Amino acid sequence: MKPWLIDFLSCSTKKIHISRKIDNEILSGIIFCDKKDYPIYRGLPIFIPRVLRPLFAKIRNIYESLDPAPWRAKKNDWIKHMRFLHIRALKTALANLSTKREIKVLAIGCGWGWEVWSLMRLGNASHRSFGYIIGTDLAGKPLRLAKKIQNTFSYKNIDFVVAPAEFLPFKDSSFDLVTAIFGSLDHSRYYLNQFIEISRVLKPQGIAVFTLINKFSLDWLIKLPFKPKLYRKTLKKMSDPFAKVTLKLPNGRSVRVITHYYNSLEIKNILKKTGMKLVKVFGIFCLLSPRFGINKFKPYHEFLSKVDYLIADAPLFRWLGRYICMVARKTY
Repeated sequence: MKPWLIDFLSCSTKKIHISRKIDNEILSGIIFCDKKDYPIYRGLPIFIPRVLRPLFAKIRNIYESLDPAPWRAKKNDWIKHMRFLHIRALKTALANLSTKREIKVLAIGCGWGWEVWSLMRLGNASHRSFGYIIGTDLAGKPLRLAKKIQNTFSYKNIDFVVAPAEFLPFKDSSFDLVTAIFGSLDHSRYYLNQFIEISRVLKPQGIAVFTLINKFSLDWLIKLPFKPKLYRKTLKKMSDPFAKVTLKLPNGRSVRVITHYYNSLEIKNILKKTGMKLVKVFGIFCLLSPRFGINKFKPYHEFLSKVDYLIADAPLFRWLGRYICMVARKTY
């Protein structure tokens, strides 16, 4: 943990007890933040209050058991397609922060840090500089990989912490840019809290980039007329705010994870409630269905991928992707 991280915490009184430190990195100890105490374990502060730890225990254990870097674009054409559109969203965000000299970033649910390293590359290519970047995740396993990557580049202005998106430990109006990409905001019973927290920690006129899983994606709607059982099941579950998605574990077993599917009207209402306004919307996987279990595109997948990329921000299609990728601005 970097000592400068303390300055971002939302505490009236702050104190840190250091048990072990190497150079400028705190490896273990305890952070005292008002009446709360947070342990530092293997260089990662665990910003989950004691009373909330049972609430997140199950999902944390699931993520700790998974591959720390499962979404590598080099190995999978579907992931590569998705990442191209994520890059478009990040470029849009940076373009909307063109007057900022040093951008402070919070990357929620960043895992091994794909969006962090992508922002650094985009910043270097456009001669943009970042003040500080903080990546969060519920699991420590992918964050430890992120710290190893960080050490190879010797970045001093980046750090990673364990923290839930629903209860961020940071001060109000701390960040110019907040990202929450690919699944970061889909698996919480308290999903509205996540947007409230994103808005709270954003500076006035700050930018948020996030992706949400879509309840009414085009590829799903096309399937329904040909699958009566799936159609009936969809109608039955239409009003249910949660579904359960199966995640495969490395040991061959699988587990069901609570998932909230969003719709366009709901998203617009959430943004309005939390003081944010849409800047840009991209649909990801509109005509091309996601099939992450297959690594390589066939020729017709290549064609659909190119079409998907072209229509991603078209008015008719941008709300019909399996994932909706949004760039929003805090309006106050």
